[in-house]
Amino acid sequence: MWNVLEHVSSPTEILARLRPWLALEGRLFLSLPNAGSTTARLLGRRWVLLLREHLWYFEPATLSRVLRQSGFEMIGTRPNAVTFSIRNALARAAQHQGIVGQLASRMSDLRLMSRLRVRFRIGEMQVVARPCPPSELQSL
Repeated sequence: MWNVLEHVSSPTEILARLRPWLALEGRLFLSLPNAGSTTARLLGRRWVLLLREHLWYFEPATLSRVLRQSGFEMIGTRPNAVTFSIRNALARAAQHQGIVGQLASRMSDLRLMSRLRVRFRIGEMQVVARPCPPSELQSL
């Protein structure tokens, strides 16, 4: 479920419906915004993943609870880094008004900027979960 859970109206319900599809040894892989990430906290309202289409935001602890309520156990989480061309990053910066936006707009027109790439943590997390054994499901 890459970039799905933050878009659905009821994450717990969707996850609970998925649970029977996985064998006990199966794994659920998710990628979604991490509202508790350093990037999200530093950028605040300017965080690039604050989008209208995101209905939910999770931190690892809250996602762990949602997974548990849905019959899963979180077994791992890690930050996700994305690769951007410098041109792409400048194009985003160019959307801001003022001198920074103007300078970014001019720089993004340079051909070299599309060849230069950087890896950046924008505040996404990758998560692995497994189905809870049937004996644990009864106590949820």
